[in-house]
Amino acid sequence: MNDIIKKCRAILSKNIEKRKQAVVLLSEYFQCSTKEIYYKYQKGEFPQKGKITDKIFFFFHGLGCTVKNEEEGWSVSLEFGANGHATAIDAGTILLVSKLHLEMHTRA
Repeated sequence: MNDIIKKCRAILSKNIEKRKQAVVLLSEYFQCSTKEIYYKYQKGEFPQKGKITDKIFFFFHGLGCTVKNEEEGWSVSLEFGANGHATAIDAGTILLVSKLHLEMHTRA
């Protein structure tokens, strides 16, 4: 059981790091603090979708924003919570971790 927990923690840690990276990319692109991103979007100050670079895209939806980095081959969906915090773990992330863990075990 400890092995499962360690693997899930590792997957979650990687996901959280990508979320942090995505938030910083948005913050730098929009030239605002990370906690202001969602509020400024809601006020109409930012477009719903766009390009940060030729290989990095964003798309605001509901209470979140998906950031896709084609250059590095990753995509994360941020959920903005209290105080504009965007790196919280949501149900979708837990499901993703569960799915990845299951895939790792079925391949072994």
